[in-house]
Formats: sequence, structure tokens, C-alpha cells
Amino acid sequence: MKRILLGCFIGLLVITLTGCWDYRPLDEDFMITGLGIDHSLGDESKLEVTVFGVAYTEQDHTLSGQGSSISEAISEIQDKTEKFLSFSHIQILLISKSVAKKGISSIIDVMLRDSQVRNFINVALVDGRVSDFLQKGKEYPVTGSTFEALLKSADLGFPNQLLHLETLAMNLYSGASGFILPILKIDKVSRIISLKGFGVFKRDRFLEEIDRKQMIGFLLLMQRLEYANLTIGTINLDNPDQRVYSVKIKAASTHVRVVIDKDQPTFIYDLGFSGALLEKNPVPLGGISADEIKRIESELTEELKKSMLNVLRKIQKDQIEPFGLGEYARVYWPKGYKEAQWEEQFSKAKIETNIQVNLVFYGQTL
Repeated sequence: MKRILLGCFIGLLVITLTGCWDYRPLDEDFMITGLGIDHSLGDESKLEVTVFGVAYTEQDHTLSGQGSSISEAISEIQDKTEKFLSFSHIQILLISKSVAKKGISSIIDVMLRDSQVRNFINVALVDGRVSDFLQKGKEYPVTGSTFEALLKSADLGFPNQLLHLETLAMNLYSGASGFILPILKIDKVSRIISLKGFGVFKRDRFLEEIDRKQMIGFLLLMQRLEYANLTIGTINLDNPDQRVYSVKIKAASTHVRVVIDKDQPTFIYDLGFSGALLEKNPVPLGGISADEIKRIESELTEELKKSMLNVLRKIQKDQIEPFGLGEYARVYWPKGYKEAQWEEQFSKAKIETNIQVNLVFYGQTL
């Protein structure tokens, strides 16, 4: 009798362990891979949410909904399909610049509150209507892998985690005064999507756009640049002797020093880079001399300094401090540092650079 009861118990246990109480067949899901948020056309008081995804046995397609809130817009999308909207496969969140100018903290909060949405999805701004980027076509949709490929096309190396939903939320919730997000653009004729630049935020609002060269300076100030491809000069077919060369640099050392003089701090960036000369015109028939190498290293150093100082002037003017220098000030300048007034203090702070570039490879990649 005991064996019969034990057998029944084990059988019942096996049945319950192999089942899923919330299981839903795949053919009942609309699996969203991309989600975009924009203002409604003709009525900026409302939001338009666009989702791109695939339903089982059906082709990829796009659905849009409008509402006074993201939840209301998604409810309208749900009414347009008999499939259940599944957000667990989202790879990218796109936000229009017009929406970002008014603040994105509520958007990030909604995404984090949804247990289906993964924290490491990519976030980007778009120049134009979000719905144009989430359509069926040769270059569509904008997926996580597409997004990473677009960043690599900029020949810039930095931690991708800087652009993840989780990192963005940490910046917003910790009170960081600024951060960056990439901006995508679309060619209306070819419908090809490419990287336009990067958007600088003050608090949670999109403030202004910077180009690739300024982005290099921004990442240098953040101490997060891993590598970059730089071209000095421009090829001139009418003047074949005009100097132009391309170099790939890779971060070797980064350090920030704080020097206090007359109760005022000076922040000094000590940055070291190794470099590989990828291309040079005109081609040196007798090889590259030591003097030429030193001249290239000097020009690269000045180019990097210029990039840092150009973006620094913008950031200080806008009274944003996304570089973490407040922590250095708190530790090394405790008498003068005031957390509540740090952005204003930073706008007047003196910052110097000490950059060294060493070409270690010629005609090779690092």
C-alpha cells in the first residue's frame, strides 16, 4: 500500500514539475524586437509608440498606437492584433529627438517597470520619425546587432554598456548631470540607416548634438575611449605630395591628477596611447624616418588635445559635468567642493591635458 501511495505521489510530482502555469503557445505571441517612441503627428500632447516584430508563421511587420501615455498607446496597439504583445525579445529602444528634448526619465521608468524588458537592451535617438526606422525592408529592422554594427562603423571603441537601458537608468537615478546617446539617421532615397552623431543630455533632456571628432574628446574626458581611427589631412588629387595619413590609436594608460594652487583645483589628464600607422600619403620610398614618426606623434597629440578642449568648452558652457570629476574634487578639494553647486564650479574649473602617443606599429593594426 505504501508503495502504491509513493508511486502516486511521485507521478503527481513529475506532472507538476514539468508544467508551466503561465505557458502560452508561440503562435499566440507577437514578439517585439524593436520599440520606438515619438510625438503624435499634429498633436505633440500625445505619444506615438511603434513596435516592430514577428508573429509565429507570419512575416515581420510594424504596428503603431497613440495615447496620452505609453501604456495607453500600447493598449491601442494590442487592440489591433489578436496576438499577445511580448516584450521579452526587445533589442533596441528608439526615441525621437523631439521627445528627448522634453525628457526621457518617464520612458526609462516605464521600460524598467516591465518585467519582460531586459535591462541590457540598446537605447538610441533618431533624427526624424521613429516609425521610419522600424519598417520592413532591406536594411530593416534596427536590431541589437545592427545597432552595434553602426557604432563600429564610427571606428570608435568604448564600452557598449554606456548605451544600455540599465546604465542609462543608473545615470538618471543617481542624479548624473549628463550622459550621451547615439543618434541614427535614415536616407530617404536608399532607406539605409547610419550613425549621424551623438546626443548630449543635461539631466534627462537632450541638449545638443556632437560629431564623431567631438565624441572622441568626450570619451577622452570620460576616460572611456578604448580605440579610435584618426585621419590627419585630406587627399588632394591635384597635389599628390600633400601629407595625409591614417592612424589607429589604442588607450594604454589613463589617469587624472588634481593640483591645488591658491585654494583652486586644476584637473590634469595624463593619457597615453599606442598607435599603428595604417596609411600614409605620399608613400615614403626610403621608409619612414624617426623624425617623421615624431612629427606624426606630435600632430596626433595636438589633434586629441584639440578634440578634448573643443568639447570641454561646450560642456562647461552648458554647466554639465558627465565626466566624474566631482568625485576627484570631493576627495582632493574638500574645502572648496560643494556638491549642490558643483556644476557651476565645474564650468569655471581649469582643466589641462598631458597626452602622449607612441607609434609602435607601421602598416599593421593593433
